[in-house]
Amino acid sequence: MRERDQTLTDANAPEQASAPLPPPARGSLRRRLRFSLRTMLFFALLAGSPVIIYANREPWVPGPVLRGHTDGLHAAVFSPDGKKVLSAARDGTVREWDAASGAELRVYTGHERAVYTANYTPDGTRIVSGGLDRVLLVWDAETGKEVKRIGGHDAHILSAVYSQDGKRIAYGMFDGSARVVDAQTLELVGELKGHTRSVECVTYSPDGKYLSTASGDTTVRLWDAETFAEIRAIAATKDIAHCVDFAPHGQWAVVSDKSGEVGIHAAAPTRVVRWKGVQSLNLGGAVARARVASDGCRVLVVFSNGQDAGLLAFDNQFGNVAELSFLGTCEFSWPGCNITDGNFSPAGNKIVLASLDKTARIYVRRRPEWWWGYFWLPQTWLAIVLLGCFAWSWRKDRRELKTN
Repeated sequence: MRERDQTLTDANAPEQASAPLPPPARGSLRRRLRFSLRTMLFFALLAGSPVIIYANREPWVPGPVLRGHTDGLHAAVFSPDGKKVLSAARDGTVREWDAASGAELRVYTGHERAVYTANYTPDGTRIVSGGLDRVLLVWDAETGKEVKRIGGHDAHILSAVYSQDGKRIAYGMFDGSARVVDAQTLELVGELKGHTRSVECVTYSPDGKYLSTASGDTTVRLWDAETFAEIRAIAATKDIAHCVDFAPHGQWAVVSDKSGEVGIHAAAPTRVVRWKGVQSLNLGGAVARARVASDGCRVLVVFSNGQDAGLLAFDNQFGNVAELSFLGTCEFSWPGCNITDGNFSPAGNKIVLASLDKTARIYVRRRPEWWWGYFWLPQTWLAIVLLGCFAWSWRKDRRELKTN
């Protein structure tokens, strides 16, 4: 009974004001803010996207200018170690230069007329040259003295190159003939018979088993380097075939001609498929030279109009001729230039261009530069706005606490 009366009394009693809640501790607010900051930062980073940009993909910059010839240049090539440059000119001289500074190191005098071609042995100890005087000369690269010579040819010599082992020299002439001689004695070893017009270019394959020739009769032919028998024609160009050069792996070759086309052709003699250009690019002007870089992904092109040279980039990651794809081009030129030849350094990081303005110029490839950034998506900005609203609300709560 007494418990029931007490319950009724409590029910009829006037409502009492509830006591205010104690303010939250400062530590709890700080923990809440700290947690929210970390959470917002996490979602902001999650919403963003890091971006790595590869700047200056192939930044070729002008290097030393090789001055000293008294007439226009026909050829320029790097030494096997890439430290020197050899040039051949109309003034009848062959000159050697320092590739880093451009300083003239040596002058080879012995030709009576213009020199069209000059090349090193694979070990860099000898030099072969030939030209309008119809004489093939061999020089000692260490002393600069003449070692051997062959004269009495029926036509001037357009191209001369050493074999991969340095034991033989192959050269082509204006009358359509091409010969192979012993590098020590200069005795005739064999002849490449079949072209009906000038042999503009002679090249050994990377393994030294094959020879290729480009001719004014619009054909590019592949030969056995031991028997000198013709294997087959690599390509039939629309006009004079100026140059042929093998890729490092030897599976394809690049061919340039006067019609302005640069063709990528299958060059492996073991292929059963019909020999045809896998890819052909018409550059809009006659092409005098086309050289393949050591990585097989870039081709240096020299236009016959002489006003410029181009660098073609290819995607060839798998070393397969079917995987080639054209990526782009980069041009080289300078005021008054008339480019006649161009070559890569063995490492592929330098280019030398010979010109009829009596100079040769070296271009150097810079190292690629990387930089990175952070790209924030719209969700990130939303997270930042929410974070700002929370910070404003927290400051308002602190002011009210201080007031109370």
